[in-house]
Amino acid sequence: DTYELCYHFEFHILLIQLALLTVSSFMHLYFLFKALIMIVTATIYIFYSHYFNFYYIISNRYDLTSNLLLIQTTFEIFFFILLLIGLDRRIEYMSRLDLLWTIKFQNEKHEVETVSTISRLLLENILPKHVAEIIIKENMSQGLYHESYDNVVVMFASIPNFKEFYVQSDANNDGLECLRLLNEIIAEFDKLLDKNKFSCVEKIKTIGNIYMAAAGLNPGAEHRMTRERYNQNIVALAEFAFAMIAVLEGINRDCFNDFKLRVGMCNGPLVAGIVGAKKPQYDIWGNTVNVASRMDSTGVDSCIHVPEETQKVLFENGYPCECRGPIYVKGKGNMTTYLVRPRGYMMPTSTSHVSSKFNASNK
Repeated sequence: DTYELCYHFEFHILLIQLALLTVSSFMHLYFLFKALIMIVTATIYIFYSHYFNFYYIISNRYDLTSNLLLIQTTFEIFFFILLLIGLDRRIEYMSRLDLLWTIKFQNEKHEVETVSTISRLLLENILPKHVAEIIIKENMSQGLYHESYDNVVVMFASIPNFKEFYVQSDANNDGLECLRLLNEIIAEFDKLLDKNKFSCVEKIKTIGNIYMAAAGLNPGAEHRMTRERYNQNIVALAEFAFAMIAVLEGINRDCFNDFKLRVGMCNGPLVAGIVGAKKPQYDIWGNTVNVASRMDSTGVDSCIHVPEETQKVLFENGYPCECRGPIYVKGKGNMTTYLVRPRGYMMPTSTSHVSSKFNASNK
């Protein structure tokens, strides 16, 4: 039986090589650990063959000495083991390299996504959300982007006595404390935009102590908007202006100041768009914007100054309006304007009579 086993001695060599290949095929094992298993397996095989005198029997069959056959077989097996160890080391090295490249790629992808998210958030803070999406998707940063609207309401709100408050001296750190207070005021105004009822209001920009906003900048949906929806935009911006006045009064109580907010509003057609490539700025232009600015500069503290068309909408929605009569507006000549008060405001009888008279004539 032993002779019959040894008669197919070549198959023993192939069998041990197959066993070593099987050990080498376990990809998740460390290559040194696999090398140890293969060496132990080869050692057991050689000891087993020597114990049963396989080499002595085969040496007689092939006219070789048993020691020489043992040395050749051992050399062949361990050379095959070294070859497998080298191959395993190469595979493991490439796998580790691929893993490192994959991790690096994932990290870079995460960084790119983070930078992209931050850029999107910054862009949406600088530009309206719908404009930021168009810029990102269509890469129009180098092109002209504009929108035309038939009816948008524009507001300018300023703090006239802030210029008197701002002085540069050692007591206020060369005016830094004044700017800090102005930043707090503007930040409180911005917080109002987070409320759902002011979702249609879009802040355009601030110019010194002037806060500029508009309602109705909704491209693509304007043709579906009814007259009632247009009027709601005017009412929403008026409510936003009165909320700003209330916020400023609260800041005055906390800081012991006497700031007043002067607001001008006007509704009508305008053009909106982006100017600039390096630092793009979203802005609006048109006669409506100019009139709103003039309403602010010629207005009265703590109320909204509006032209006749805007007054009609606000009066129909329950806002007390006081007619100022014809006043001179720079660049526009004489205009009949109105002062709008918040809902529930009790106006003097004579003023209410005049307001009712003008509104009756308007109807």
